Amino acid sequence: VDLVLLDWHMEPMDGASFLRQLRDDPRTVRLPVIVITAEASREAVVDAAQIGVQGYIVKPFDKQLVASRIAALG
Repeated sequence: VDLVLLDWHMEPMDGASFLRQLRDDPRTVRLPVIVITAEASREAVVDAAQIGVQGYIVKPFDKQLVASRIAALG
């Protein structure tokens, strides 16, 4: 896996919990994550940034935006 595209609202584990588990594992601590979600609250964006995402995209979005965020990862 080279990249995770993550929704913030998932079941049974939400995106924040999934991301924390990902960051707690030494094998995936540096794995790039871009959140793609309908959640636009400042609190969710700040939480995601603090946990360590490389991008946060609010739905609706277009494929050019996703492509540019992926390209920015280098």
